[in-house]
Amino acid sequence: MSLYSQKPIEKISVQEITNKSGYNRSTFYQYFTDIYELLDSVENDLLNEIKKELANKELSMHTVQDTLYCLDKREHLLVL
Repeated sequence: MSLYSQKPIEKISVQEITNKSGYNRSTFYQYFTDIYELLDSVENDLLNEIKKELANKELSMHTVQDTLYCLDKREHLLVL
């Protein structure tokens, strides 16, 4: 997420991701074919978390606020 906040996805290399994460390239390729597949995975995980959080709430007129609350709870995705 920190790399993605600094530059567009097309400018991010697998090497940068693995250096930042502490994993090696072969481990990356065991799970993902490229950086776009990694981005899809992160987005899907985030959306699933939001869905779970909202499913536990009573629907209200404040759905946007509820969604932002869910995002706020995902502190490990925040980039400072």
